[in-house]
Amino acid sequence: SANDLVPKIAPLPPGQSPEVLGDESFMKRDFAKAEAQYELARTLGDTSFLRIKHVRALLSQRKFVEAQKILDAASSDTAIGLQLYRGILKAIFNDLAGSKEILKKVAETESEDALDMRFAERAQIVLRTLEEWEFTVDGRPEHLQTLLAKSFDRIGEFEVAIAMALE
Repeated sequence: SANDLVPKIAPLPPGQSPEVLGDESFMKRDFAKAEAQYELARTLGDTSFLRIKHVRALLSQRKFVEAQKILDAASSDTAIGLQLYRGILKAIFNDLAGSKEILKKVAETESEDALDMRFAERAQIVLRTLEEWEFTVDGRPEHLQTLLAKSFDRIGEFEVAIAMALE
């Protein structure tokens, strides 16, 4: 059954939220456990930030389709961080025009929120990578994969960078 495929989650120690446990698992690079904890946390109260964490855990395991499903299910959520990952996934799925359109909007974000501005900076890095690739002579897809892997590394998405490098 489908329930057999879901990782079993140990009962919570007092005061430990699934989100905190997910963060700890992510830091320890146990992305499957982080994914399960974020999924549980989202059942208790779904937020843009939890969706972003869940998407990152999935991307870190090369679960690109599953990550896209979360973004599609939250299509009305226009949080800057979610928009960044929408743009990144469009690049991963080779929709470069769609990726550039989204990343350009994110990169032009003006916000008092420091985290939103970090997302905007990250979008700018990935956007520059896509533009750089368009100006290369060969325009080969594997060259784009390499450039994207480097840009994901630069924005701190190390696992995604590794996944892209291995594609």
